Amino acid sequence: MQHQYKKRIILRTYFAIEIIIKSLHKFFIALIFFSLSVSFIFSLFNFQYVEAAIIKNDKLMERISKDYTNKFCNSLAFGLARESAMNFSNQENNLIFKKKKGFDSLNKYLIANKIAISVVGECGYLINLSGEDGIEEFTNDYISINNFNVKEN
Repeated sequence: MQHQYKKRIILRTYFAIEIIIKSLHKFFIALIFFSLSVSFIFSLFNFQYVEAAIIKNDKLMERISKDYTNKFCNSLAFGLARESAMNFSNQENNLIFKKKKGFDSLNKYLIANKIAISVVGECGYLINLSGEDGIEEFTNDYISINNFNVKEN
């Protein structure tokens, strides 16, 4: 009798282990299926759109900076004072770029800084600006003339 009792315990233990193994097997299959599904779904998304938008914004800021610098330096060469050249260049640039898609969403401080770097590099000697101090001064002047309420990033 004790032998049959041990046999039942062994059979129950065996069946319990078998049930646990089958459950774990189902769990791992479900986990693998879930992982593959998530991987497939995320592979459908193209994350290059964000990168393309950043590149597009950088190109637009580069065009704005280059155009402003050309107008500003030419205005100085024709004899306009610094403030007059800034006002003229701002008005012209605003007419050209105000209607461009994405212009309003650009970081105004970055635009001001990019323009300042370009101006100081191209014709800063005409208005006695050079180096980091000159860039900072021109950036602040550009921001104040345009009435920007910006924060450094």
